[in-house]
Amino acid sequence: MMQLGTVPQNVNFAIQAPIIVNFLSTKSVTPKIESQDTSARRDLPASDVADMAEKFSVQIFCEGSQSETSEAVPPPPKSRDLPASTNPPTALVEQKAKEFVLSLQARWSRPNLEGLAGLDALYADEVMYYGKMTTKAGVIKEKQAFARKFPVREYKVREPISVRCQRDVCWADGLVDFRAVDPVAKTSAEGVATFEYQLILWGDTMKISLETGEVKSRTRTPLPSSTSQQ
Repeated sequence: MMQLGTVPQNVNFAIQAPIIVNFLSTKSVTPKIESQDTSARRDLPASDVADMAEKFSVQIFCEGSQSETSEAVPPPPKSRDLPASTNPPTALVEQKAKEFVLSLQARWSRPNLEGLAGLDALYADEVMYYGKMTTKAGVIKEKQAFARKFPVREYKVREPISVRCQRDVCWADGLVDFRAVDPVAKTSAEGVATFEYQLILWGDTMKISLETGEVKSRTRTPLPSSTSQQ
């Protein structure tokens, strides 16, 4: 157990830049992103990097005495955007995230009128969508185009779904069996794909801040003319 007044050694925290951008965007914060032009980058000696970091790095700690006989336990930290007085238990948030993913896949198996309805409420304003940062409107536009091309879709999520949450952010990933019909090309595609979501707990709801995945296997078969619209 760490004693009061000691400093932990070799503690490092690293978060991928897209996750930080997603989180900040849900809090209505627009980060300043430097140019990603690698030709403009230059390697600096470790001593120079340390001097630069020292200007904006601070140590945060709590001062005070603690009685050896005190059994008082501090209250759990509050999430800034949750209306509840404390964070929901992690197990409840993870279950909520799982149900969200299952309902999302089930929605996408419905006819276009139902599947596309209400998409606006499911996404954050800025979304990392298949490796590209885009707006909510951009995501919905791509979803609409996909739905027009494949108006008949069936998605069935395989269990188990991997869900992990930290405070008000969850990550969910897994596999889904799919079937999609292209009535113009008169073909049916069936296969298995991965899915991955980053979900932000937004009051009593969740919003998607990252969505990605890839097709692992796919088989295309021609449709009989009598069933091409089914």
